[in-house]
Amino acid sequence: MSDLAKAIQDCRLSKWAHIVLDDAYPNRKRELSPYRGKELDQWRDSFNYHLSLHRQCVERAFGILIQRFGVFWRPLRVAFEKIPLLIRVCCRLHTFCVHRFGADRQSVAIARCDEQPGDSATVLFTDGTGHN
Repeated sequence: MSDLAKAIQDCRLSKWAHIVLDDAYPNRKRELSPYRGKELDQWRDSFNYHLSLHRQCVERAFGILIQRFGVFWRPLRVAFEKIPLLIRVCCRLHTFCVHRFGADRQSVAIARCDEQPGDSATVLFTDGTGHN
């Protein structure tokens, strides 16, 4: 059983936290999954729509983090309690990089005091390859 499954089972998630699942799982108080079926009432259809929007937003955000930071390329090797901190740090570092170097990940200005006008560098990813 994973650390996340144990945390859900032991009610160790923060009170504001919810787990978003697909429709193969039941919809519970802390575990949100879309309602099944095509003939849903307005409330359930709206719930499914908004749940889908939020899930896609989270998936896109993690897609960006996975592309940028090698720590997410394999199972995390940090304590379960430290995972939210790791995610927040990576989000802030990503935001800093975007503000400092721009949104283009392939070429950024050199971040040194001695940079010369027109100098550029290829982003070196954490696996050391310079590739996605």
